[in-house]
Amino acid sequence: MRRLVSVVGTLLVLLPAVARAQGGTPPPGQPPPAAVPTNEFRDNFFGVAIGQYKLNDKWGLTDFLDGTPKVWVFSLDFWQRGIVGADLDVGYSKLNILGTAPALAGPKFLTVTMGATIGPWLVISDNSAVHPYFAIGGGLQRATWGDFVDFGGSSNRGVIHLGGGAVIYLVKSFGVRVDYRILKDMGSKDIIGEDGWGITGLNVKRLTFGVVFAF
Repeated sequence: MRRLVSVVGTLLVLLPAVARAQGGTPPPGQPPPAAVPTNEFRDNFFGVAIGQYKLNDKWGLTDFLDGTPKVWVFSLDFWQRGIVGADLDVGYSKLNILGTAPALAGPKFLTVTMGATIGPWLVISDNSAVHPYFAIGGGLQRATWGDFVDFGGSSNRGVIHLGGGAVIYLVKSFGVRVDYRILKDMGSKDIIGEDGWGITGLNVKRLTFGVVFAF
């Protein structure tokens, strides 16, 4: 009986120590272990940017000062913490870069594309990083918002986009972005007198600068 009481007493002494070791709880009187830093940035972001469209490869300061139509870009990006992420891009220009005549499709220049961003993460500090990327994808090009549900119209085009840029995170939840893309027309019709874009193989160059809000 005396031996049984001794074994039970020993277990009562050892069990709390084992439980503390397994649960990470320090013994009484000792400070808790230091937290392990994860250094993880947010996986998604919403972005707003402004820039310009061009129909040639030459850029200069005057391009942002003349009457070339400005473009607003709204983006929603997912899975950005890996090498490959997803990018939803909506481009809106109040004025059609080709003009506003009916033969040039309509008053606006609108694009909605979905694609991938591919690039490494360069962590500068615990709260800042640079994410350069290559962008590729495709989608739709329209002259009015209503045309997005009218797939039979001649002003409705498909586009593919190629380009790249970089997101510079100033803090983990906020950064700035520069983005350059070439939007290549994939649904050209060039029939004189037909309502449409009025040009085949349209290649639009787009350069934008903006901010991102990570979440």
